[in-house]
Amino acid sequence: MSSATPTPARSGRLLRQLSPAGALRLRRPSDIWFKPALSSVVAVAPPNLTLLALGRLDLAMYTMAGSLCALYAHNRPYAARARALAWVVLGMLAGVAVALVTASLTDDAAVLVAVGALLAAAQKALCDATRVGPPGNVVLTFISSACLFVPQTLGQVPGHLALAAAAGAWAWLVGMAPGLVRPHGPSAARPPARCSPPPRTPRPAAPARATPRPGPPGTPPCRRPGSPCSPCRRQAPAPPPGARWNGSSSAPRWRSPHPPTPTPACCAAGPAACGAPAASPAPATPGPPPPNSSASRPS
Repeated sequence: MSSATPTPARSGRLLRQLSPAGALRLRRPSDIWFKPALSSVVAVAPPNLTLLALGRLDLAMYTMAGSLCALYAHNRPYAARARALAWVVLGMLAGVAVALVTASLTDDAAVLVAVGALLAAAQKALCDATRVGPPGNVVLTFISSACLFVPQTLGQVPGHLALAAAAGAWAWLVGMAPGLVRPHGPSAARPPARCSPPPRTPRPAAPARATPRPGPPGTPPCRRPGSPCSPCRRQAPAPPPGARWNGSSSAPRWRSPHPPTPTPACCAAGPAACGAPAASPAPATPGPPPPNSSASRPS
C-alpha cells in the first residue's frame, strides 16, 4: 500500500498558507481613520483623568475596557451605529465579567489560559457573524485576556463591572455625538470610490450576412452556403466520399469513382428556381440565308 509523500512544492504551499505574514502586513488605512482615533482619545481621557484626580489609577484597566468601544461602527449611519455600539459594549462587559469571575475563583494558569482561548474563539465567531467591522475582536480579546490575570475577589467584581459599564456608556455618547453636527450621517455624504473603472459600452453586434458566400467555381447558386433557396440547401447532397474537386478542366465537377447523385429539382430547374436572376439568352448570330428553291428552278 503506497502512501503519498509530500513534495517540496506542496510543502511550500502549506507553509505559505500557515504563514502569519498576511496578518502582520501593513495595509492602506481607511479614509476615515482619524474618526476612530479622535473618538478613542475623547472616550479615554475623561474617565482616566477622573481616576488620576482621585488617586485610583489602578482601576484604569476597567474604564479602558468600556472606553475602547468607541473604536467601532464609525462607517455606519447613526441608527445602525447606535445598535452596533450598544452590542459592542454588552459584548465587552460579558467578556470582562467572565474573565473577572474566573480570575477570582482560581489561580491555575492552565485554567486561565483555557478560558482565555474559549473567550477568544467566541468573540472571533460573533464578530465575524455580525460583521461588526474593524477592529473586530482584537480589542475585545485583548481586554478580556488581560482581566484574566488580575488578582481580585468576588466582592470586587460588581464594582469593576460598574466602572466598565459607565465608561462604555460614555463611549456610546462619544460615538453618537457627530449626529448633533451632521444629522444625516455618513449615509448621505459617502465619499465616492477611488479609481473606479469607467462603465463599459456594449459592443455592437456584427451585421448579418446578406449575400450568400461564394462556393467553388461552377457551383449552382442554390448550392452555395447561405443561399435563399432553403429547400434546395436542405436537399443538396454532400460530396461523395473520396471525391476530389476537378477545377482544372473546362467544366469543373466532383470527380468520384461512384455514380453521381441525382440533382435536386430546384437545382436542375436553373438559377431562377433558387432565387437568382436568370441569365439572359445569348443573341442569335445571323447565318447564311437559306437557299431559295424558286431561284434554282428555270424560268
